[in-house]
Amino acid sequence: MSLWATGGLVPDITFLLLIGVSGGEERIRINNKKKDRIEIEEDLFKQKILQGYMEIARENSSRIVVIDGEESVSRIFERIRSKVEEVLARKGIRI
Repeated sequence: MSLWATGGLVPDITFLLLIGVSGGEERIRINNKKKDRIEIEEDLFKQKILQGYMEIARENSSRIVVIDGEESVSRIFERIRSKVEEVLARKGIRI
């Protein structure tokens, strides 16, 4: 379905930032945010969603980079920047 929707386009790199259910709940609480329709679901539902994303990441490991979303913002930024630079370098692009 996704390939049909994008006309066959596949990104060179995709980042999957993982945070546990409890970590996500804590961020919502700390930031005083309202839960969306997914966030109000039971934990088992959220675990199934996570498993689905992890399966997609395993099937596309050459382009999907899994990052621990509970790391510091600066560490996440550095990991993403580093991977983007790698992809661009393979294409002959230096930044």
